[in-house]
Amino acid sequence: MARRGWLDTVEGALTNPSRFFSKEPIEGGYPRSVEFAAINFIVYAVLFSITYSAFAPFTSSVTGALRFLINPGATAVMTSALATPLIQNIVLYMGWTLVTLLVNGLITFTVARALKGSGTLEETVRVFSYASAASLFAWIPYVTVAASLYSFYIGVVGVSYMHGFSRTKAALVAALGILPITAVDYLLVYRAGLL
Repeated sequence: MARRGWLDTVEGALTNPSRFFSKEPIEGGYPRSVEFAAINFIVYAVLFSITYSAFAPFTSSVTGALRFLINPGATAVMTSALATPLIQNIVLYMGWTLVTLLVNGLITFTVARALKGSGTLEETVRVFSYASAASLFAWIPYVTVAASLYSFYIGVVGVSYMHGFSRTKAALVAALGILPITAVDYLLVYRAGLL
């Protein structure tokens, strides 16, 4: 984050990812970027929990399932929003999202290296940390899909800059990086009946 404040970083990552990543230092800032993502995830978890708690009594299990289907950011640990206290929900979500952030970074880095990418694991995790800025809007019903897609776009731009790839190759690398976690989310939430 190179001594930028949280709001400045959110603005930079969301409004012009190309310029943001072109000015991002190649080395350093790993703890600050993960801290940035943690703040974003806390904001998301609080707003999502409040929103879900407010609307859940008015939905059947079918419409609840549909809401989670169009809200891919809602992972298995968030499905118990009414059954657990808000703080426990946030802690569970934070643990899951920080683990997925690191796993996504590791998988994406591995794929990028296999395709001769020039970036490091630290840079790759930083890309996904900054892409989490879009999660600040993912709690809004019906905006979640757009926020998730924009987060993916920010990730593609970041992978392109950090690994020296074309946008097309970066999109492939980023997609391969997030597929395993998306599959785990699907299996935990939908197939295991945690919804």
